[in-house]
Amino acid sequence: MPAPESWYLTITTQTVGATVVVTAAGRVGSAGAAKLEAALLAASDGGSGEGCQVILDLAAVDYISSAGLEVIEKGAARLRAQTATLVVRGAEGATKLSLDFAGPLPNVFV
Repeated sequence: MPAPESWYLTITTQTVGATVVVTAAGRVGSAGAAKLEAALLAASDGGSGEGCQVILDLAAVDYISSAGLEVIEKGAARLRAQTATLVVRGAEGATKLSLDFAGPLPNVFV
């Protein structure tokens, strides 16, 4: 029996000036973490360089694993090295709880 559709992760990306908005929907488990990592890597490459901002919208994410949290931190560190920033917005419910339990992620603005 296939997994419910809510277990899947979909990601869309939109660039507006120096800002790249990465919108995730579904669940960021171990499998989805690789997909999120690829999207954040593409966003960091697609930004307009120094001073650009990547916004990760998690409003439609209902679960994030430790692998997903690690991907967010690694992506933020990569952006910071480029003098860019990662902002996480929209986290609610279990996703926000996971971010809260993880404690402060040093390179991430929530």
